Amino acid sequence: MDTTLYKKVGIATLGIARDLILSNVGDKCPTIAECTEKFGVSRGTIQEAFAILESSGSVVTEKRGKKGAIIQSKDDQLLYQYAQLDAITASMPTPLNQYLMGLATAICRSMSKTTVPFTFAFIQGAYNRVKALRKNKYDMVITSYMTAKNFLAEYSELEIAMTLNECLYSKEYVIVVNSPNVTSLKDGMTFGFDPTCSDQLAIINKLSCDYDLKLIKVPYGSSRFALANHTVDAIVYRREQWLERFASQITILPAKGYKAEMDMPVILVNKQNYGMDRLIRSFLDEKECAQIQNAVIDGSMEMQLY
Repeated sequence: MDTTLYKKVGIATLGIARDLILSNVGDKCPTIAECTEKFGVSRGTIQEAFAILESSGSVVTEKRGKKGAIIQSKDDQLLYQYAQLDAITASMPTPLNQYLMGLATAICRSMSKTTVPFTFAFIQGAYNRVKALRKNKYDMVITSYMTAKNFLAEYSELEIAMTLNECLYSKEYVIVVNSPNVTSLKDGMTFGFDPTCSDQLAIINKLSCDYDLKLIKVPYGSSRFALANHTVDAIVYRREQWLERFASQITILPAKGYKAEMDMPVILVNKQNYGMDRLIRSFLDEKECAQIQNAVIDGSMEMQLY
């Protein structure tokens, strides 16, 4: 790409290129007026952006008078360059269970259909992932629907690009107590919690309304070890297979405050990253993602992150 483009022309060129990637030959080309309003720049800037794309061979249009211009041909490889789509990076929790392994595999496999390189950054704590998304360090972030709703209420620059209704973020949350003889929670119990894990924190806050709990900050991925070492009396954790191995040593209680919305994965994007929501929806197939995730969960497919 020509790195000497002026900022406004560069922004317009990037946006138009992303629109054209999502268009087909024979479609009507975006008009000057539409682009002027969409990108908040002058007609001259939009005309210059179109001239850059046409002179580079990224797109060839045929002008048809009042009907506007029609896309005659386009070179998606060149358009990807002008759209600054050298790679797409997603972030999600470290796949420590079969549900997240399956979800990561599903997204990777579905995204592999595009020629744009795709990579994952595995980061624990939804707050940490969303913080990076707001700084445009990632193109998309995977969270639970419940978590996404909370962040959308706080940060207007975020939006849900896609809801993966047929997939599972993970199994439900439960309360795990490090004793087999507990029938209910009691005041004074020590709970490990991760303040960056918004779903877990929501449940902890709900429990704290009913019980006088002592809270200790413990990273979510380390909380099971804090439980085993008796550093804490209890944790709020997703129901996973390791719990079955220690069934005789622990008690599992339902988590008050748990909601099914915590099980549905969604993809969050930053609105400032123009067109990324539509690009993701064009790349990802929800039904395919569900099929791949289920195959990993039932063991008929191994986790694949390439």
